[in-house]
Amino acid sequence: MENKINIHIKNFCRVIFTLAAGSLLLPYLVLNAQNSDSGKHPEFEVPRLIQSYKVSAADNLLLPGHLYSKSAGTSVGINQTHLGTGNIIAPPYFCYPFSSHFLLFNQPVPVENYDWYPAGANLQGTVINGVSSSLTITPLSGLRGMLAEVTLHNTLNREIIVPAEWQMEGRVGASENWDWYPPFAMKSNPEDVRVKINAETIEFHNNQTVVLVKSQGFRPNAEKQSSLTRQIVLQPNEKKSFSLVILPGTDIGILNKEADQILHNPEKVRFDAFSACNKILEGIESKVPTLTGASPELNAFYKKGLLTFASCRWEVPEFITSPWYAESGIDGGALNNYCWGVVYISRLMSMIDPAAVRNLLIAYVTSDLEKTYALNPATGKGMGVLYSYNYYSIAKATHDYITITGDLDILNAKIGPKTYLETIYSFCLSREDLNADPELIDFGGNHNMLELKKTTDYCNYTPSPNAERLLIYRYLTDFYTWMGKTTPNNLVKRGEKFKSVFQSKLWDADNKWLHSLNPEHKPTTAYSIQIFDVLRTGALEKAQQEGIVAHLNTNEFLTEWGVHSLAKTDEGYDPADVDWGGPGVYAGDAPELVEDLLNAGFVNQGIDILHRILWWGQFPYYPQAIRANRIGYREDGRANVIAGLAAPQTIIFGLFGITAGKDFIAVKPVNHPSMKGLSLNNLTIRGKKADILIHKEKSEFSVLVGKKRYKSALGKEIILKF
Repeated sequence: MENKINIHIKNFCRVIFTLAAGSLLLPYLVLNAQNSDSGKHPEFEVPRLIQSYKVSAADNLLLPGHLYSKSAGTSVGINQTHLGTGNIIAPPYFCYPFSSHFLLFNQPVPVENYDWYPAGANLQGTVINGVSSSLTITPLSGLRGMLAEVTLHNTLNREIIVPAEWQMEGRVGASENWDWYPPFAMKSNPEDVRVKINAETIEFHNNQTVVLVKSQGFRPNAEKQSSLTRQIVLQPNEKKSFSLVILPGTDIGILNKEADQILHNPEKVRFDAFSACNKILEGIESKVPTLTGASPELNAFYKKGLLTFASCRWEVPEFITSPWYAESGIDGGALNNYCWGVVYISRLMSMIDPAAVRNLLIAYVTSDLEKTYALNPATGKGMGVLYSYNYYSIAKATHDYITITGDLDILNAKIGPKTYLETIYSFCLSREDLNADPELIDFGGNHNMLELKKTTDYCNYTPSPNAERLLIYRYLTDFYTWMGKTTPNNLVKRGEKFKSVFQSKLWDADNKWLHSLNPEHKPTTAYSIQIFDVLRTGALEKAQQEGIVAHLNTNEFLTEWGVHSLAKTDEGYDPADVDWGGPGVYAGDAPELVEDLLNAGFVNQGIDILHRILWWGQFPYYPQAIRANRIGYREDGRANVIAGLAAPQTIIFGLFGITAGKDFIAVKPVNHPSMKGLSLNNLTIRGKKADILIHKEKSEFSVLVGKKRYKSALGKEIILKF
């Protein structure tokens, strides 16, 4: 691991040095077939923000099926082995599974090296018969589809006649169903895709969907149904460049016009796409405080969370709201949205895009959270089965949204005959008999919970989300209090009673742990990371908290690469279940654990786990689940995940101890040597801006608000009133 991190640090420093020098110019091949004979290659300057996220082949941790570049409306898979492109996701359209390959001398061109950017990729091919080749891939901005551009260079001192070919294969279509798996991903038989060959183009048809493929100077091959070919003459040391477009839609006339416009000026198209991506990233970063004084590893960990969030953002007019934030989506899978996924990041997401959070909250409550786990982006309807964390998730996400934005009016929004507040009050307490004393709730089986494969020990009457009911009581009470209303039931008193019930029935004093109860109310023990969520609820006494935190050791949960989702000693440990039952964690869970530990006063343990997961910053963006048994991730899962934003959120709200209330912001950075010299600048909540500086020489910090400066010892609180 040391070598990998050292390489990462060196590469990071190299980028910083280059940035300072102001020389970040990336060769951009702008000549299409009409002007390629000039041999001139103007350079394309990659915007500095996008450049800072560059990942080269030697440093990439994602497999070919998981590496995508993305615009606001299209993501394109990057083929890391041969010059070409992978799947194209452009909701409601998709080319999946789909690939295009560039052939020279009738053979694929192996990739020698590549540079990946959020907005596109540059691939360098190996030299074949004296011809070197490179390929740029760019998801389009403002249109659905992609632009590829290949450049050939004759490295010999004689003329070469080069047979060149674009070869396409795969399936295309449109869908209203964007579930966990991409459309067509699980079907082994080809769909009814018809290929039509024209004079200059190839068309893939499926029902109302058509995908147009065109490359200037290339013509369809009558003998190969999905192939564009051309003989290219290269003089000694000559370079020529050619563009290819792939556009999905329904109107072939419109697609042909769009293709011609793109091919007429591909350099501008690529410039516009990179500029648009840069603008989205700048917009996100402008809403998030700037972290300074951090190590390269901590800085990368922070920023990759922001990029991951951007990778989940889509602008699709056909969706129920745009921008739409998917649970994952960059590879076409989990383009739906889980309330449970958003609650991992609901504070920072409310700072970045409060309007989108409000729209999602209304959509959740309008759909049937009692029966489903996710929202379909095309219909707004719920999908799947009841997820037992829905109750806590909607209450917390609403509470976070209001404290960050001050938008109490959402509680008055009409949801049918009821208000939003009345609706979530009824829903969040729907499993309880409010006329009786509180009891534990049976939250169902594995399909309602963590989907563990090798154990049923974490089912039914589980510590979490039972403990989260204490937070639900507090949040609902806050909502009514803030509105100047009386809470329909005395939830404060109910919480006090439930805490006693929780401890008496679930606390295991012998093992200093929390067990579950099966349907017969007999104890079952699972050493799940989910137990640590109880730290934030107030359900345990300090000695009990210390007992469960003691299990965070290298014999049970910890490794040098992070934290396991199920202890290595647990009988239900599943090496194949990276997310919740084995050798890793859902990407939002480890950062959330760090914050829970810090907020509960376990500073050393929280900092320790944070240091163990800083290597995550080596990913281009955070995948769904990340391993702790080695450097790696869940390779059969989704490529990206919205909960990746939990990484910077944990730095802001955990390390720097930011708490937002109805009428205040509290700042309480943790007291730890690793904090010295860190700053968080331009923290903005409800119009109040603050800069936070941790002093280098003393265990003190300062908060600057306008011209006023406040000072305090680390570990103590400064409160800023609205």
